[in-house]
Amino acid sequence: MSRTNVLWVVFLLLGLVFGAVSIVLLSRSTSGVFGWITLVCAMVILVCSAVAYRRARLHP
Repeated sequence: MSRTNVLWVVFLLLGLVFGAVSIVLLSRSTSGVFGWITLVCAMVILVCSAVAYRRARLHP
């Protein structure tokens, strides 16, 4: 597995973990603000993963 493939897989897993944490935080009424911040971070990380995946596919 090349370095760029490993990079987008790591970003994908990190984004999924952040997404799961944001769902847990949003389900609790006391942690609403942190849940939204974590959700935004998860979306940014997943977009970075998609960009890295595309770059890995364009440059084999």
